[in-house]
Amino acid sequence: MASYIINDGITTIPSDADAMQRMLLGMTLVKHPLAKKIKLRPQSNCTFIGMKHGWKLTFPQSSERILSWSAEEVAGVILHEIAHIERHDIRVPYDEVWNIAADIEINSRLRSEGVILPGDVVYLEHYGFSVEEYYELLKGDQ
Repeated sequence: MASYIINDGITTIPSDADAMQRMLLGMTLVKHPLAKKIKLRPQSNCTFIGMKHGWKLTFPQSSERILSWSAEEVAGVILHEIAHIERHDIRVPYDEVWNIAADIEINSRLRSEGVILPGDVVYLEHYGFSVEEYYELLKGDQ
């Protein structure tokens, strides 16, 4: 996945950029073939970033978290969401433990491939387990 981020010298985001501008700038760095399908959808009542059916990437319209990210971190988050789609992780009904297990697996893999992610994402230093194995470990902790 690291090869899907192209940094053309765009490493800083203007300090007055809003969440939508930051997401758009991050999208310019993502060269994954599936990125062309993504439709950015800022939401006023949204509390997290997530991919919905129809390639709609929803995110909080105003988010201090997004406003603190670099362009590379935004691109990494977009790759994270693409990875969920590639893995067919959208489940109905929603399973929070499965989503966390998938987040750990995806983030650990992306970091091992050199993708820059925000500092507060969940991951394990040593990538190697499958999402199913992380899921079973997490279910055992409940």
